[in-house]
Amino acid sequence: MRQDTRDSECLLVVTSYDIARQDHLTLGDIPWLYVVVDEGHHIKNPDAKRTKAIKTLNGRNKLVLTGTPIQNNLEELWSLFDFAMPGFLGSRNHFRDTYGRNGQVNWDAVRNGKTPLKERINPFVLRRLKEQVAKDLPPKIVVERTVELKPRQVALYKRVIESAECKKLFRDVSQKGVRSAKPEILTAYTKLRAICNHPALGDDGNRVVAGRSDSGKMEDLWELMEEIIEGEHRALLFCQSTRMLDIIEHHLTTDLRSHKKTLTRLDGSTAQAKRGKLVDQFNNDSSIAFFLISTKAGGTGLNLTGADTVIFYDHDWNPANDNQAEDRAHRIGQTKAVTIYKLISKGTIEEKIIQRQAIKKTLADEILGSDEQGFKDLSPEELFALFKLDLN
Repeated sequence: MRQDTRDSECLLVVTSYDIARQDHLTLGDIPWLYVVVDEGHHIKNPDAKRTKAIKTLNGRNKLVLTGTPIQNNLEELWSLFDFAMPGFLGSRNHFRDTYGRNGQVNWDAVRNGKTPLKERINPFVLRRLKEQVAKDLPPKIVVERTVELKPRQVALYKRVIESAECKKLFRDVSQKGVRSAKPEILTAYTKLRAICNHPALGDDGNRVVAGRSDSGKMEDLWELMEEIIEGEHRALLFCQSTRMLDIIEHHLTTDLRSHKKTLTRLDGSTAQAKRGKLVDQFNNDSSIAFFLISTKAGGTGLNLTGADTVIFYDHDWNPANDNQAEDRAHRIGQTKAVTIYKLISKGTIEEKIIQRQAIKKTLADEILGSDEQGFKDLSPEELFALFKLDLN
């Protein structure tokens, strides 16, 4: 949008976040009656240039639409309210001082303060679950498929947790606590998750043959692939790692050819202009049996009701991100029951994270919905248990 709309007779302007950020000075001069922000989680970070630009728009009435008002911490909720109702939750520093800083949550203030946060925001939040809105939506079936690590995976996994780096990490955590070693924890977690996917991803860059039989998940995926093809289903396959998608695509392309089927793919390198075409192509061409998608690039904003099966090859620490991804197929317009398969490596950090998600609700549920306890920081003992490999 480049033209000056102040003297325009148009009633409605639809624009993107990127264009609004570029043209916020022009847009900010216009006395809008309504400013509606869709996919509002895009302004969850108060420090982002995009967020700051959107908040300069002058609207008499403001509305934020989002399925994930809180993904990581309470400050994201403050940022959304700072757009829609500036000042209602106080300044950013006041909000932090009251309800918690740096990912910490002052649960006493949230639940039992002078005005509990949930009660304070409740009159201004219209929350509807999918089953309340789309009552005719077909059911969603979640199947967890636990797989064994292969010997090469076990050896690599043990090498990481017995390495000098991991031993130092555990010592630091014992002495200073979990929060003191977050970057190191993330590094170790990323290595272990890669090994769970395929040993070729954990061989420190060595060029090894990425065979199917070397990975428990890969073997299970191929059994699942045969079931999907034979049952005339169509699947979305989500994975965090584009390198893992490369391996899957290499093997899957050949096997699908024998069934006269094909696949398509979307990841961070896919041009924005091409994404809509890929979505339309998949939804309208039944010969495309699989759509390979990197979770970060395609986990939101896509309507892929041509699929009736969703496969998570790996998983996000934040369950909200996986929930967003599975909703690419289970949404209004879907006419078939949707089956969600979660491939989980037995005894690993991956399985233990899934178990934690099942036991505890997300922070969003605590503030916006249920009364279950939200996530709390891991204790050193909980961290050590996550990293332990349980083979029995």
